[in-house]
Amino acid sequence: MGIQSSQIDWSKIPINQISSIPTPPQTPVPPTPPPPVPPTAPVLAEEPKIRIGIYSPAQGETVQVTSSSVYTITKTNSVNEDKLAGIITNIIPDTTTTTRIIPKDSNGIITLNSYTNLAYNGTNDSTFRGIIEIVYSATSQKYWVVNELPIESYLKGIAEMANGELPEYAKAFMIAARSYAYYYIKAGGKRIGEPYHLINTPSDQWYKGYNFELRAKDTVTGVTATHAQVATYNNKPIVAAYSSGAPGLTKNACEVWGGKYCTADYIYLNGGVDDPAGTIYKNQSCSATNHCVGLDADGARRMAALGSKAEDILKKYYPGIVLTQAYK
Repeated sequence: MGIQSSQIDWSKIPINQISSIPTPPQTPVPPTPPPPVPPTAPVLAEEPKIRIGIYSPAQGETVQVTSSSVYTITKTNSVNEDKLAGIITNIIPDTTTTTRIIPKDSNGIITLNSYTNLAYNGTNDSTFRGIIEIVYSATSQKYWVVNELPIESYLKGIAEMANGELPEYAKAFMIAARSYAYYYIKAGGKRIGEPYHLINTPSDQWYKGYNFELRAKDTVTGVTATHAQVATYNNKPIVAAYSSGAPGLTKNACEVWGGKYCTADYIYLNGGVDDPAGTIYKNQSCSATNHCVGLDADGARRMAALGSKAEDILKKYYPGIVLTQAYK
């Protein structure tokens, strides 16, 4: 007996039995990619401070200081004391007290009245930017007068370059000087256990402070033009050794100094670099004070005279280095 269509409850029949027409597959919609993230610029560190050993007073010797601005004297386990500009303070060091002289004005200049370091013109180079600290070193068993200041201010007081240099030479030289200083800041100092990074003699870098800065316009210009630029090897600051130089190839630091300089980290001081033709030398031979390792100043001057840029000069004498901005 046939079933009448009016007797069928279509709502109770599964859909797949109602329709035999297949549903076409849906084309997948690809996800929307996220917007590209712009590269993040490296965050540069603040300008570091360097600590320079100025001199070592004898037991019982008075250190006499003053400042061009109001200044604070801090002492271990003592209340801070403020002094007016121009007022002289006498300090007798002792082994248990660290004394710091801090100008209230960041541009204040400290004078060490008890220190004598005469320039060629009779000026006493006894004035300094930053802070003066008087501290005892258990390592050397000496008292030290230390100048703590920003590295760029320190570089302006380095007396390794005379006025009248070609700009590219001045820039190359100041990058080398900065790299040398920055290396030892990162290393915690050249002499382990001492309260300074470097001392102020030519055995490290010849530093004469603020009075030299006032009369050394080319040094100041070279520092300013290369602000924060450091020579690096394998992403580390280099020991940018330099000297006047002499005829012949530059020396290998391993043969001159041995020790760490015989490792791959210091391959940029392997020497064997020849100066350009026409170089005029102040010295005719290498010596303990004219070691001929790294940058040859006389050869670098000749390169600048021939039109080389500071970077080219540095890469010739320190092969494999890269110039980087080390801090703000």
